[in-house]
Amino acid sequence: MEDPEPPPLHVEFRSNELMQGPPNHSAEDFKQPRLQKCPFLLDTIKWESATKLGDGYNGCVWKAEFGNEGTFVLKVFWDTQPPRIRNGYFAPQRECQNAAILQMIKAVLKEGPVPLRHEHPETQAQAMANMLAFSMPREEA
Repeated sequence: MEDPEPPPLHVEFRSNELMQGPPNHSAEDFKQPRLQKCPFLLDTIKWESATKLGDGYNGCVWKAEFGNEGTFVLKVFWDTQPPRIRNGYFAPQRECQNAAILQMIKAVLKEGPVPLRHEHPETQAQAMANMLAFSMPREEA
């Protein structure tokens, strides 16, 4: 009898909330980051003037215009479904989570500097404490 196939890696990493205004940045938002939804419509991409900037293991990157919104960089991933192995790496998930974290940090830094808990973190727990410092109200940080 064959082992049943493991379930695909699945953690929500995208939000249906439009990318307008600063993102929420609570501790829970940092623990499970979700990238806000791009407000541009895919069918407004002007592919006739798009330029491929490069490609790699996870996908390719294009310089493209979204209607009259301007020129942006668009990453197109090869894989559209998570791998069916435990602890598999799913590039869209990781990149969306990283972008969401960077957006939250940027929003917090616009309010002022954030004191980190550990100047030179040496453990995952110390690094997490530093990241969560960005979710603290100023008087607690």
